Amino acid sequence: MAAFFVDCRRLLGYTVTSYMVTIGYPMPLTNAEKQRAYRERHLGADGEKARIQLFLSATAKAQLDRLARHKGYTVTALIEELAASAERRTAAKLTGKALKEYYDGE
Repeated sequence: MAAFFVDCRRLLGYTVTSYMVTIGYPMPLTNAEKQRAYRERHLGADGEKARIQLFLSATAKAQLDRLARHKGYTVTALIEELAASAERRTAAKLTGKALKEYYDGE
């Protein structure tokens, strides 16, 4: 790995005496940069996924885990299926203005 030292006082006006610069190798990512890249990878290329954070009772978490394992799903896929199923049942009971209000969020 090639490296050289730069006198930062001369370049930046700081009192730091030297800083190691690596040539040909990218600088290591900070934890914040790693976390941002992880989130971007998992949100999908076009942002087709959304990140949520919530607290559940330990009982509800165990129920989700059991259901997901039983169906051969991830917990994420299970929640997506449960939400889609609940919405289909709800929308099937609504008509006309009520259905429009449901989808428009009014």
